[in-house]
Amino acid sequence: MANLLKDDFTYFPDSVMQAAHEGRLDAAPLVRMLERAAVVANGVAAVLEIEAASLVYLDIASEENPEPPIAGSTMYNLLALARHSAHTLVSEIETVASRAERDSVIGNEEFTDD
Repeated sequence: MANLLKDDFTYFPDSVMQAAHEGRLDAAPLVRMLERAAVVANGVAAVLEIEAASLVYLDIASEENPEPPIAGSTMYNLLALARHSAHTLVSEIETVASRAERDSVIGNEEFTDD
């Protein structure tokens, strides 16, 4: 049985990695993707920090302050937003990887970030 934890689930094939190593890859779309990834990662981190703080608050809540600082439905919506953002980012990465494999090697058709 294969160990799925050791499998390599890369989005960019070896040919794209080689082209990048050799300087034959248009890096602009990849840099734009990294910028979007940073925004999503920061947003997801913020949502998780809010969730963690809310859980801690519930542990120390008293009779005077029994309610969490954020309603459960609001937290649910924030977590759903974070999940959707992460899934959207993965989809965008898959698209960029596919285009990079197809178009981005300099000397072939020029890569465009549609």
